[in-house]
Amino acid sequence: MRVGNVNPRTDYFFKGSLGVMYSLRPQIQIGPLYEYTQGWSTDVAAGGPAYTRNQISIRLTAKR
Repeated sequence: MRVGNVNPRTDYFFKGSLGVMYSLRPQIQIGPLYEYTQGWSTDVAAGGPAYTRNQISIRLTAKR
């Protein structure tokens, strides 16, 4: 179905992450995490996404 005066649009998203964990003790792990996110659209002028984000964080895992 096509609506009058509206062009079709497709949005794309990509996300990838990479991390390393270090064991301080058997119950506690900590490490850096890098995350890359990108979004784009076939029609940015009509409000589609167009961004790239690089994020670095620290992940902490604790077990009982």
